[in-house]
Amino acid sequence: MNMLVSAKRDPEDKKSVLVDGSPQLSEGVISSQGDGCNTWELVDGRIAERAVSCLVDPELGDGVVVFGSERRHMILAILTRENNLSVAIGAGKAQGLILKGKNITLQASHAAEITSLGSLTFSAPLGRIQITAAELFQSISCTLVTLARNMVTKVTDYQFRGEGSVVSTAKTQVITAETDLRIDAQRINMG
Repeated sequence: MNMLVSAKRDPEDKKSVLVDGSPQLSEGVISSQGDGCNTWELVDGRIAERAVSCLVDPELGDGVVVFGSERRHMILAILTRENNLSVAIGAGKAQGLILKGKNITLQASHAAEITSLGSLTFSAPLGRIQITAAELFQSISCTLVTLARNMVTKVTDYQFRGEGSVVSTAKTQVITAETDLRIDAQRINMG
């Protein structure tokens, strides 16, 4: 579909462009959060919603591009931000945010964090999941279950401690030590 939109500049407002005489494109600065979770008040008093295509969450003091008429104003993009420490990407009023692509890369030069108050799922049914780190720390408050056809663990030193019972069952078990093998308990049952 080909579409031609004629635009003429309002001589009184150098920041706005009148499109077909009614809606206008203008700049604004966010002064406060509006009544709704997806509305903001601009310095000039206008209340604006965030457009679905504007994925960056607006913040106070942001310079924004606003498209609107007398009845409704939409924030199309964030132009400037006083505090450039971080940018949050959000879905606005939508219930979720989905990133799709043949290849997706999330890259951080210092630190990255993934947080969920509910479930967090990593799935690669036809591939592999690889974790490479100097240190790996796991803290699980309830249950840890590992299911695999084969499991190989190779370390320099290995310490395993169970506060309750430790049960190891197999059809065949082999325990090998090059120098010493020590079994220490108040009672040892064999047979």
